[in-house]
Amino acid sequence: MAGTPDAMTADPFTLDDGQRRRATRVVASKAHDAADCGLLLAVLGLSPADGLPAVDVPAQATEPPHLPGRRPHTAQPRRR
Repeated sequence: MAGTPDAMTADPFTLDDGQRRRATRVVASKAHDAADCGLLLAVLGLSPADGLPAVDVPAQATEPPHLPGRRPHTAQPRRR
């Protein structure tokens, strides 16, 4: 159909990542136990991993910034 808006041609049953995450968490909160949760998720086409938040992995580990006027932590002898 020419001239059909994109909203009309989109699959109404496709969920974005946020919707999948929320749905998975709601199912998990309402399930009686782990087996019930697994069954409900499978029926809905979801997986337990869908309930995890997206995490940005840093490219490399860096040391935390030092506060101005302070030296980096070094071992100091104890005062008596």
